[in-house]
Amino acid sequence: MFDQFKKIDFKLLIVVMILLGIGLVMVYSAGAYYANERGLGSAFFLKQQLKHMIIGVAGLFLGMYLNYQALQKIAPYVYLLAIFLLIWVLINPAGIAALNVRRWIRIGSQTFQPSEFAKYALILFLSVVLSSKNSQIHEFTSGLLPALVIIAPVLGLILWQPNLGTATMIMLVSAMMLIAAGSLQKHILIVGMTAFSVVLVIMQRVNYQTARLKMFLDQVVGKHEPVWQVKQALAGLASGGATGVGLGDSVQKTGPLPQAYDDFIFAVIGEELGFLGVAAILLLFLFLFLRAFKIAKEAPDKGGQLLAFGLGTMIMLYFLFNAAVVVNLVPVTGLPLPFISHGGSALIMNMVAIGVLLNISSQRVTKSKRRTYSSKRRQPAVRGRVR
Repeated sequence: MFDQFKKIDFKLLIVVMILLGIGLVMVYSAGAYYANERGLGSAFFLKQQLKHMIIGVAGLFLGMYLNYQALQKIAPYVYLLAIFLLIWVLINPAGIAALNVRRWIRIGSQTFQPSEFAKYALILFLSVVLSSKNSQIHEFTSGLLPALVIIAPVLGLILWQPNLGTATMIMLVSAMMLIAAGSLQKHILIVGMTAFSVVLVIMQRVNYQTARLKMFLDQVVGKHEPVWQVKQALAGLASGGATGVGLGDSVQKTGPLPQAYDDFIFAVIGEELGFLGVAAILLLFLFLFLRAFKIAKEAPDKGGQLLAFGLGTMIMLYFLFNAAVVVNLVPVTGLPLPFISHGGSALIMNMVAIGVLLNISSQRVTKSKRRTYSSKRRQPAVRGRVR
């Protein structure tokens, strides 16, 4: 275990720990006023975040300790568990439902969001299936279709909750993994257009999602102002300027921006720490993705390469979409800022994903080693005469 720990990508581990530290500080700053107003005590959300972080760190070490190749061997069972949980959250009468949305399962006094587990279970299983296809991946029936059969149930069940934000992330990451594995882009384009049409049909049954999309399109053409949360987030970013109004001095978190400690915490960062704070967060996530991409390149096999690529891409897309919502580039999606937003399921599962990335990094093969292995394989056998 200790020898394996010495081989991990410490740069990735350090940047994640920095993001966790920023998350603790900003959750306390953004949530203290809201918690005090409701008689919960100023440190209420900080304590919750710290508890989730401790569980997440344990998950990180578990993911780092378990060999990713062993995880890939049980990937079908992990996937089936994810499907069961996604079905259970829809049919369980004790589940948490609000506004015709069913996304959480209550476990004692805690809640768990199965879609957070399912998105990584899908990436794990997809990395196994795609890595086994070799040249067949270029074919639709023998290469792409089996992957679609795996993706479709997860996507459909998450859309049925409905959870359009997570479903969108799954579609994008799955498409990128398919391209990385060698699937033909024309096949993916056809499937993507079909999936998009299905999503539009499903959205028609959810009034608030349809209204949210319509309002966004109206404000793009100047017919409507941004929704309230986005409008207040933009006001916070604007008042932050270059260096911010000061840590703890946000005005938006005191009422204008509801639950600022959650999906819109990026706006509080911009208001209190300014452009420099926002730029620092951007650079940290960019560095995280580059480390994940490097780990993917140096993974010892194709399954590890696809798994590392999928995990890193999922985290990076969550950051990009969360930031894009705050600056009004995309409709409100309800996606948290990884490692920073207040939350349990997302934080814990992201930490497990980082643990798996670290495990892959501990087994990486550098270019020089690859050349050595290749030369050994190409070296002809020397046949000598027995005297």
